[in-house]
Amino acid sequence: MVISNGIFPPKTTARDDVAKTAAAPAAPIKHSDLLGISEINALISKATRHSIFTWVVLFVSLYSTTPPHELVYLSESERTAAMVALLSLLIATFLLIMPFVLRRRKLGALIWAALATQTIAIITNAQLAFFPTIVRIDAVTRSPVYLVRWCEWIPLAGQMTFLSEAVALQKKGNKTNQSSDYKAAIRNSVAQSLSCLSGGLICVHCNSYIWWAFFMSISVATWVMIFPRVMAKRRVFLHTKFLRNSAGVATDDSYRQLELRDRLRFSYHLILTCSVVWSILVVLYCINAYIYRILPPDHPWKDKAPAMIVDTFFDVLAKALYLRCIVEVHLSVF
Repeated sequence: MVISNGIFPPKTTARDDVAKTAAAPAAPIKHSDLLGISEINALISKATRHSIFTWVVLFVSLYSTTPPHELVYLSESERTAAMVALLSLLIATFLLIMPFVLRRRKLGALIWAALATQTIAIITNAQLAFFPTIVRIDAVTRSPVYLVRWCEWIPLAGQMTFLSEAVALQKKGNKTNQSSDYKAAIRNSVAQSLSCLSGGLICVHCNSYIWWAFFMSISVATWVMIFPRVMAKRRVFLHTKFLRNSAGVATDDSYRQLELRDRLRFSYHLILTCSVVWSILVVLYCINAYIYRILPPDHPWKDKAPAMIVDTFFDVLAKALYLRCIVEVHLSVF
């Protein structure tokens, strides 16, 4: 609170100082604040290896702990949906790698990460289409849960989120208030994987409403952690000012400014895409829960096929949106 009698200068309190500090804009991020491309490639490669390892562990653990008599082939309509997704992913992957093959260009870490994402999705849909799989009925929502699909989404949720963070990751020790630092990137990525793990794999094994609500609360709480990161990256991108060379001559500084702009922009667009994709998943999950929990037993939507079609549609949509962003980032920055 500011106190003034018109003669003496106004007195300020500690609360006023804090408010002014919070309101003051942070210094714009400079190109030198960001990690180098080689360092980012190393981090992306490491994240890709962790994602593949996590998926293999989940997949093997799921099948090794499931009795053979519980493995089932999906219905014809469900398998058709998986085959359509498989074909779509194969075409997208072919279109991704062909330009590099024809031009004999080396695949960067970002493209390898995209290929890993596509490969895991392809194997998952092939498993659902041609082999026996594991389907559980959620005790609370009463909707069918395809556990193989969640084995895919758990590691890929973290990997896709980390890639969006890594594009504009700042050097360790940078204390900028709006910094996309390493710890925040790891925390946000792990949170998205934990959200899928709690809501997808753990909740379906909960027969108690209390435990189901507990793990679903964890899933929701970790999911919403992505939105503050989206807003933070938006503020960084909008606040950072880019200077142009007044002479119109390309210089090293102008190239660095252009790279800085592209990296901040793509980082924001990628994490925005992640937030939209995960939000769509939440909406579809709620729709499934409504269909199987609220609608009458003889309702035609209560067949398992709609749930599988919805999951498959989401899977293809998520990969298509993210793959488009990844290719654009690679061509512009890497």
